[in-house]
Amino acid sequence: MKRALGISLIAFVLAMLTPHGARAQATFSTYGMGCSGGGAGITLNNVGGSRPIIGTTLMMEVGNIPAGVTFGSVLYSFTQINPGADLTIIGMAGCELYVGTAITAPLFVTGATTPTSFVIENDPGIIGMSVFVQAALIGVPDVAPLNVGLSNGVALFADSF
Repeated sequence: MKRALGISLIAFVLAMLTPHGARAQATFSTYGMGCSGGGAGITLNNVGGSRPIIGTTLMMEVGNIPAGVTFGSVLYSFTQINPGADLTIIGMAGCELYVGTAITAPLFVTGATTPTSFVIENDPGIIGMSVFVQAALIGVPDVAPLNVGLSNGVALFADSF
């Protein structure tokens, strides 16, 4: 009985320490650089320190959007490409793709900086998952022949804190 109690106590202590002691907290980290032809690279950043915590909405913004651009897309993927894949071969010199096969969400551009968000479901099964994000804008001048500009990449690591 004493031995069983000791093993149960050790298992209990390990279980209590594991969720917060062995896991990293939710993170939002950027990598690579955006492109937009002649100007500063398009950026994708979090707003106000927003992080991918389950049960919340991650607030992001696309910045350095060239004048005249009205539409784009946000690409979400489970695959990170880092370093990025050079897109010069398809006419996008200076642009790199930072995500693999992606699910896309429309982005209606409202100015030089445009907000976007991503709902993180309140599901413990999401804890520890990574999602990689990149914005693509259509109608960007000086990125001929496609006129598509891309942002930096973002790595999201979901957690409960």
